[in-house]
Amino acid sequence: DELCIVQISAFDQPPIVQNLDRRPPLLATLLEDRNVPKLFHYAMFDLRFMAHNWAVKPKNVACTKVMSKLLHPEEGASHSLGPLLSERFGVALDKDPAVRVSDWGVPDLTPRQLEYAANDVLYLPALAEALEEELVDKGLWGLAQGCFEYLPTRLELELRGFAGAGAGDVFAY
Repeated sequence: DELCIVQISAFDQPPIVQNLDRRPPLLATLLEDRNVPKLFHYAMFDLRFMAHNWAVKPKNVACTKVMSKLLHPEEGASHSLGPLLSERFGVALDKDPAVRVSDWGVPDLTPRQLEYAANDVLYLPALAEALEEELVDKGLWGLAQGCFEYLPTRLELELRGFAGAGAGDVFAY
């Protein structure tokens, strides 16, 4: 698969970055800047594309999916963004499969595509804040921070073939 868009949740109306077939210099610099926090939902999925295609080494990354999994490790718990936002804030994201699997590589995205993409990041800061509060209350915030610090290393291990099942997993015994 190819990465077609990146949404940035720094504004009320998140900007959508397109034309990602080559390394976007400002976005790559931002990802590598350890002084700028970056928040993702399912960071490993997105970062695999970015690190592989743009040769970046992300720094200062946090992930709401990791936060959710630490809080609710039980099997069957949903850690997808839509259910988390619905449960926490009563927000119903439009996850229409027709939009989700539409052509995101077109030069002019439709209004529905733009809304879908923006909503995927618009609520992340509030979600992260709520999850952090719960992690702190349960004494898990330090563990979450350790997981975030490990994300760039895990990413590099995967990209070099040293993570996952099999003989390549450096942590397997």
